[in-house]
Amino acid sequence: MPAAIHREIAEFLRELPGPFCSQCIATALALSLRQVTMTTLGMVKHGGFAMEPDAPCSRCGARGRVIRAVAEEPG
Repeated sequence: MPAAIHREIAEFLRELPGPFCSQCIATALALSLRQVTMTTLGMVKHGGFAMEPDAPCSRCGARGRVIRAVAEEPG
């Protein structure tokens, strides 16, 4: 996925507390659900984000796979 989409999603997650489902991220950023899903799956591998397989979304409340920003370890 394009780096611009990765940055946009990363900024969204860092600015808003709580976990979000792909659908709510896609809606908030006017991106396709496919783009968001593929991008968030890759974001967890690079650190700074955590994914939970069955947790409520902080925006819509639906339970499912959600992603959130986490504090990165210094240094």
